[in-house]
Amino acid sequence: MANARRFVMMPGPKPLPLLGNSWRFAIGQKPWRTRSLDTTLWTLRELAGAGGAAKVAKLFGHPDLVFPFCADETAKIYRREDALPHRAVAPCLKHYKQELRKDFFGNEPGTVLRGLSLDQRYQSR
Repeated sequence: MANARRFVMMPGPKPLPLLGNSWRFAIGQKPWRTRSLDTTLWTLRELAGAGGAAKVAKLFGHPDLVFPFCADETAKIYRREDALPHRAVAPCLKHYKQELRKDFFGNEPGTVLRGLSLDQRYQSR
């Protein structure tokens, strides 16, 4: 957290006035495709740099998203949450894990889509 940046200073695709960043996913031009989420995340990781974080701001109907790419910092964030945290799930991530890559994830939804019990185990470490 020593190198934490303000949200406005975080790297990420620059939203257009009125349209935000939703247009990028609506037209589906690389690398902003919900059907190839891995490509989108690799692009965000390149923007974030080693161990950094990137944002995707101004999406219609969704809160701004922050993608941390450092496991240690992510664990610290989880440990500081309340007992009942609210995490909005990106519909594209849910679609990716539960439909497109069900062969890989199976019935294991991952930390983002999981219930409270696993979150409490992370926080208590």
